[in-house]
Formats: sequence, structure tokens, C-alpha cells
Amino acid sequence: MTLKNLLEWIENKMSMSEIYQPLIIEHLLENNGKATKRDLAILLSISDSSLIEYYSKVLMNWPYKTLSKHKIINYDKKKQEFTLNTHLNDSLLINIIRSKCKSKIKEWLSNKKKELKQSQSIRYEVLSESNQKCALCGIDSSISNIDIDHIVPKSRADKNGNIIKDGIKMNVNDKRNLQALCYVCNRGKRNLDDQDFRKSSKKLVRDKVPELILQTVTCPHFQYQWIS
Repeated sequence: MTLKNLLEWIENKMSMSEIYQPLIIEHLLENNGKATKRDLAILLSISDSSLIEYYSKVLMNWPYKTLSKHKIINYDKKKQEFTLNTHLNDSLLINIIRSKCKSKIKEWLSNKKKELKQSQSIRYEVLSESNQKCALCGIDSSISNIDIDHIVPKSRADKNGNIIKDGIKMNVNDKRNLQALCYVCNRGKRNLDDQDFRKSSKKLVRDKVPELILQTVTCPHFQYQWIS
């Protein structure tokens, strides 16, 4: 495609539900026609007003509260401007601190990967120990999808991801805080309840026979029955 063809396409053919296309083209033109996937992803995220609004809220929560509490940063509300609360007069120390920040970021990302692997393993154990059945209604995974539910909801976790369950402080993803629930029961529970259905001696089933249960999976007007 020639530059003339590109100009014609932009003027006459480019349809836009978002501003992404001209942003990418302009960025490539400014950088000798080349850009990494990461560069363009950052560019798009910066241009997305909803993302900016979301991360503005994130910024003003724990990062701002923590750093200002320790007198590391100042914030001018009128200018909406952050400043580092120190004199930047030692280039050697600045480089050491920057290097330490990068090291901390790398360490955090590495730990997150380990946590993800551990979480996947724990979820498998929870599903296996439940015999792939819902802890509330007893429905089998062959009939309905089984989710892994946080008994004490994640929304109740503190900034370190910890919750209190049965008087014990633990990580929200701790195996003791996970139970297997079918799609319907999990959506019904939502994040309003912290009931541990694994402790129930009774199981709730939608009907008496699997054939009818299968029908109720797609029917919004099912009924629950208690059985011993």
C-alpha cells in the first residue's frame, strides 16, 4: 500500500467505533513504521477513557494511601499532580532505587505466577474431593458445570488478600475457603453469603431423577427438594 492509498483509506473507508485505528497508524508513522505489540497495547490503554477512569480509582486507593502515609509522595488536589517527597540530587542513589524497584516488580510477578499454579492445583483438589458434585444441590458435573466458589467472598478480603473464616485468618484462595458449587447455585449465592455448604448433612436436589434434573438445567423455574 502506498502512502496515497493509506491516506485515501483513512479519509474514505476507515470506519471507527473507537479511536484505535488512527492512533496505531499515527504511532507507526512517528516511529519509522515500526512498533512492538507492547508499545501499541500501552498506547491503546492510555487512550481508553474507561481504563483511565478505572486506574485513577485504583491509584487513589491503596497506592496513594500507602505512599502518602509513609510520606513518600505528595498530591496536589487542585493540579491533580503527584510529586516525590525527596530531593533528586544524587544520581547514583536514584539509579540504585530504580534498580531496586525493578527487582521488586520482577519478584512480585514471579510470586504471582507461582500463586497461579498453586491456585490451579488447589482448585483441582477441591473439585476432586467433591467427587465433581455441587456441595449444595448434589448435581453431578456431567449434568451441570461445577464452579469453585469462595465461601467467604473475595470482595471481603483485605488489601493483602486475607479473610477471616471460622475465626481463622487465611488467604481468600486457601483451600479451606473453597467449595464446589454448580453454576446455578453459585450464581444464586453470589457474594452476599458466606455459607459453607460442605458442612451440611443434607443435599438439595432439583428433582428426584437425573432425567428431570437434566431438563431443569435449562429451565429457570426449577424447584428444590431436601433429601436425607
